[in-house]
Formats: sequence, structure tokens, C-alpha cells
Amino acid sequence: MIHLTLNGIASLIICGCAALLIIDIYGSKSSPIHRYTLFESWLVKFGLSAIAAGSLFNIFYSGNPPFSEVILNAGLALFFLWVVMFYRRHFKIENPIQTVKKVVKEKRG
Repeated sequence: MIHLTLNGIASLIICGCAALLIIDIYGSKSSPIHRYTLFESWLVKFGLSAIAAGSLFNIFYSGNPPFSEVILNAGLALFFLWVVMFYRRHFKIENPIQTVKKVVKEKRG
């Protein structure tokens, strides 16, 4: 039973991180993805979308996965967490709430 819970948590983390990467990468005009060719850009977008959809399906299906799949999903979850933290730190993606506060503060004077 613990491996089902661990697999579900790992799949949820993978889905959330893939969605965050899509938002972070394609939500900013200054993102380096806009310097790529159209094929490369869509390749990244479809790849992240497939990962998010597959992990979401993995959560809803919640069958009895082999232990090797649980280990793989746990490793991928940790890797995707690191990628999101690296991307946000390296490309200085700000929290949307902090951005709104900064704009309001600049308008006030």
C-alpha cells in the first residue's frame, strides 16, 4: 500500500512541475525558449505536456505498479523538482504575487 501512495505523490509532483515549467518557460517574453526554432520550441512544449498528462493519468489509474516504476517515478519527481528550482533561480522567475506588489509599489511612487 505504501508504494501506491509514494507513486501517487511522485506522479503528482511530476505533473505539477511539468505544468510549472510550461508556465515559466512559455509565460515570459524574455525566456530563452523564444530563441529556439519553432520545431525545438514545440518539441519542448509537447514533451512537457505529454509528461504532465502521463503522470496525471498515472494518478487516476492508480493500478498496482511494479516497484521499479515507483522508484523511477520518485527519481523523476526529485529531478523535476530540481529543474523547477534551477530554472526559477537561474532565470530569476519571480512569484506572481511579488511581481504585482512591485508594480503597485512603482505606481505609488
